[in-house]
This record gives sequence, structure tokens and C-alpha cells, in this order.
Amino acid sequence: MRDETRDFYTVPEIAKVLKVSPQTVLKLLKKNELKGFRMSNQWRISKLSLDAFIDRNSNERILKK
Repeated sequence: MRDETRDFYTVPEIAKVLKVSPQTVLKLLKKNELKGFRMSNQWRISKLSLDAFIDRNSNERILKK
């Protein structure tokens, strides 16, 4: 069984998932809207953090009411 709490992504990988530029992902990280951590000079974002960001910014909950 795979432990998704240990899955981490780079800025380019997150940009591809969200279909935005890497610069946009960096802005989200710097504004603390997307949680991540720096490892040397590169950001790492957990799958849990990405999922939380998507949940916070999704209008799916509003549409279901």
C-alpha cells in the first residue's frame, strides 16, 4: 500500500497538475496560499498540501448545496 502522506512534488509538477505556470505556483507558495518547504533551492509540496489547496479553492461544495 502506498503512503500518500509521503508523496512530494516539485514546482513544475504542481504547475502541470494545476495547468498554470511555475511562476504562478511560486507566487502561491510565497503568499502562503499553497504550503510547501524548501529543500536547498527548490520547493517541495506534499500531496496533502496540494489536495488541501484544491479543496479550499474549489467551488464544488457551493454547487452541491
